[in-house]
Amino acid sequence: MTSRRIFHSMVGIGVAAILLVGCSSGEPSPSPTESSPTDNPSASPSGSATATIEPSTGRDPEMTDAEALSRMSSPQTGESWFDAPQQIAAPDWTAGDGYLDQDWVAWYELGTRGGRTIVGFSSETIEELFERDGAGAWEWIPFPSARMEVGPIADFYGGYSSVPVNTSTYYDSLTLPTQFTLPTGEPLITPEYDWGSPEVPGYDSLSPTEGDAVDQIGEFDVLLFDEPVRWIWADVYSVAEPPGLTYREFFYVLATPYGAFIPLEYASLGEISTIDWVIGTDIAPEGFSSLSDINDIGCGPRDSDHNTIVVGLSDDDWAEAGTTVGGETVYIPTETNPLVEPMYESYRQYREQYEFDFVPQDEWIEGPALVGYRAPSTEEGEWIVYLNGAYSGRAWC
Repeated sequence: MTSRRIFHSMVGIGVAAILLVGCSSGEPSPSPTESSPTDNPSASPSGSATATIEPSTGRDPEMTDAEALSRMSSPQTGESWFDAPQQIAAPDWTAGDGYLDQDWVAWYELGTRGGRTIVGFSSETIEELFERDGAGAWEWIPFPSARMEVGPIADFYGGYSSVPVNTSTYYDSLTLPTQFTLPTGEPLITPEYDWGSPEVPGYDSLSPTEGDAVDQIGEFDVLLFDEPVRWIWADVYSVAEPPGLTYREFFYVLATPYGAFIPLEYASLGEISTIDWVIGTDIAPEGFSSLSDINDIGCGPRDSDHNTIVVGLSDDDWAEAGTTVGGETVYIPTETNPLVEPMYESYRQYREQYEFDFVPQDEWIEGPALVGYRAPSTEEGEWIVYLNGAYSGRAWC
């Protein structure tokens, strides 16, 4: 695969904003119209094929990730995607809907299948897909992935009462795996039934973001976004920033052939509760242990858009503490790790301010409050560091 750089200028938000982070109407649609998606051959996809098995046809909610990758790599359902979403006016049938006719809902032409145009609407992400024929007749495609099990429309979000429903059509290229691995062996998790956003997911940015294509699945690129980020705790508490350290934030997205971006979760460590700890840790003293970025942007829970690389730490700053399900070693900081004192002090000040109990520093370390990891993609002196939300100065803010 030819590597290329994709530039995207992300909307910045102020540090103050960072620190403050804390239905469509209508009756069930008519009976489905019949339209078989599997009879139309597709043009060969660009890029290298990831799959090693022959693609099959038909819906299969139980298909393996290998089968899903095979379908993405060699789609047989006839769709052809535009290079970028092409915004159009909302269709006439949305008038008076109460949601679909709002200014914040945008409509896009995404591609074609046979003589029909594939259309989607988005408020932040593309929520639903439709097909429009040459005569202007619309059909709602509520189950566009072959992994989706066709269910009662009345129980499904939507209900576009004036639009016939087509439950037969699906797209092989939108049949995403639940998880796949990068060439480095690092696993990424795909969101369930997310058709992407016209904008790259992200938050604050100190400079325009550069996305690197690090893998390819059929016509989809896997992009890595990696940018500098500030350590924000000194802005909130009376603590000094650790000397000699710098910070970067990274995340991955799946760039669709129609120009939308699907967020991916970096999953090398898995859940904190699945790690086989060799230290005497109490995983969830308050019931909400979760690995977040070092600035705890999500206020406790994990946010897949934020993974922190700390640059300037040595091997002596960490002690082996456990093993992931995949056999990778994870670490907790030693007492001399420069992150410990200011991060613990932020936690202590937060707990004291709101009259919550707090643990002494040695118990905080073994909580574990901070978890370190050396990935195949990191270099010497670089550590991926997660903060346990249960020991954060901003947990559940």
